[in-house]
Amino acid sequence: MDVALRAGSRKQQSPRSLSHLRIFPNLMTEKKEFRTWMCLICGFIYDEAAGSPDEGIAPGTRWEDIPPNWTCPECGARKEDFEMIAV
Repeated sequence: MDVALRAGSRKQQSPRSLSHLRIFPNLMTEKKEFRTWMCLICGFIYDEAAGSPDEGIAPGTRWEDIPPNWTCPECGARKEDFEMIAV
């Protein structure tokens, strides 16, 4: 039997439905806005977008990614002494 004839005699298969798959948001591409944090002791502002290059913190570094032992470059306050503020 000819190969083309055999291929043509097969039933047309419909594409498989993907409705059984759950769709989750891609967390790697989700865009979070940068936040700003203020030292409650001296008023120093840490802006996540700007970072703090003089302190070795690259621009875009999120507050949660700053080490817990980091201190305010102005007054030495601990990270716990900062509060998120709306700018």
